[in-house]
Amino acid sequence: MPVFEVQETVGVNAGPDRIFRAIRDLEQWAEWSPWAILDPEIRVEVDGKGDGFRWAGPLAGSGTLQVRSAETGRRIEFELRFEKPWRSKATSVFELNPRSDRVEVAWRMQGRLPLYLFWMRGAVRAWVGLDYRRGLAMLKDWVELGRVPSRLEFPGARPFQGWHYVGARAECVLEEFGQAMRQAMGRIERWLQEADADPNGPPFSLVH
Repeated sequence: MPVFEVQETVGVNAGPDRIFRAIRDLEQWAEWSPWAILDPEIRVEVDGKGDGFRWAGPLAGSGTLQVRSAETGRRIEFELRFEKPWRSKATSVFELNPRSDRVEVAWRMQGRLPLYLFWMRGAVRAWVGLDYRRGLAMLKDWVELGRVPSRLEFPGARPFQGWHYVGARAECVLEEFGQAMRQAMGRIERWLQEADADPNGPPFSLVH
C-alpha cells in the first residue's frame, strides 16, 4: 500500500507541560483542531476515559482517534482510523522539544493509502501538511493567548456552469491499476497534442 509521511513544526512560547495538556486533553481539541474550524458541522464524541474520540462531518469525513502512548511534557502518539472518505490507518505523533526561547512542537503523520489511490500520495501530503500548519498555528494561539482568533467564512453554494473534458476508459483488476492509469493518461496526452488543445484544469479520475 502507498506510504506517506508529513511533518510540520511551530515554536510556542509556553512551557512543555502546558502545551502537552492542550494536546492530551481531547476536550480542548475543539478549540484548536484544524478540522473543527474547517467543518462547522463536525460532531466529536470523546470517550468516557478521555483516551480517544470519534468524529464525523460532511467535510471532515469520519473516523476515530485513540491515544497509544504519552510521555508527559515530551511526546504523545495517536492511532487514527479513517472510515470516510476512504478506509485507512495512520499514526500521528506530537513531539515537544524545549529550546532556549521557546518549545518546538513537531506534528507528524505516517499513514498508508488504499492501493487504488497510489496516485494521490502527493496530494494527500499537501492536504495534511496544510491542515497541520493551520492546526499548529491555532494550537500556538490557544496556548499563548487562551483563544484562537482565526475564523473561516462559508459563503454557501454558488451556481456552476460546468465544463468540457476528455477521457479514456479502461478496465482492469486491482493489481494492474497503476499500469492501466498510466496508459490511459498517455492516450489523453497524445490526443491533446494532436488536437492542439490546452487544458485549463488539473487531471482527475473516476474509479468504480
